Formats: sequence, structure tokens, C-alpha cells
Amino acid sequence: MIYSSITIEPNGKILCITTGNGDFLVYNDYIIAIDYESNASLFSGNMDDFYYSEGLVINRPSQTITLDKTTFIANGVDSITITGAVTGSTMTIKGKIIPEQSGTCDNPDYFITELPDTYTLTISNFPYLDFVVTIEAT
Repeated sequence: MIYSSITIEPNGKILCITTGNGDFLVYNDYIIAIDYESNASLFSGNMDDFYYSEGLVINRPSQTITLDKTTFIANGVDSITITGAVTGSTMTIKGKIIPEQSGTCDNPDYFITELPDTYTLTISNFPYLDFVVTIEAT
């Protein structure tokens, strides 16, 4: 497929795609690519699920991250062990980069707190899909 115009960030994140033949339909960040010669759908989904590399639009791969548990005691001792993050990934909890010193995950990494709450943990490393999980500190 020939792209008339594709706007990407240096890491391959797709911002906008257009073609001379109208092969792509984009609505509210949802993208559908159609091959009009065969009338087949080439791919469809949220634009954030794809990236651009070497002339191709590619599905973003998943990270294989595991947590040993999603509920733990907020006592400053009990913790959640996080393994499998891709080297260089950034971990955020409630919008703050953890660990605050570097922002990158070690493997394994840990989350520990003395503050009971429900937390959303996000681990990011483009082009991999974000890993998002809710954890409960009681």
C-alpha cells in the first residue's frame, strides 16, 4: 500500500495517515485500512495500537509483565513484585514516575507503600503497548 502522507514521531508513533485513494478512514483515533483492489480490510483498530516502521504500519507488541499479586498490605514492608518489563520501560503510579530518581524499571521491580489506596500502575516503553493494571493497598 502506498501512503500519500504519514505523520509520525521519531519513535514510529503514528499521528496521521492519508492516502491518495482514500484507503484509510480515521474517526476519533480509530483507523481502518482497506485494500480496494481486493475489497479486504488490511487492519483496523485504535490508532494507538499501531506504529510505523520501515514503510509498514505494524501492530504494537505486548509486554509480558507479571505481578506476583494485585492486593497487598500498605505497611511499608509488604510489596508487589513486578517482572518482565522491557529494559528502559517507565513505570508510573497516579501519574508520577516511579522510581522518581530514574523513572526506569529494574527487573524485577517492586511497589511498596504505607498509604492504603487503589492505584493504577502503568508501564510504558514505545513501541510496546502500555501495560496497565489496578492494584489495591489495604
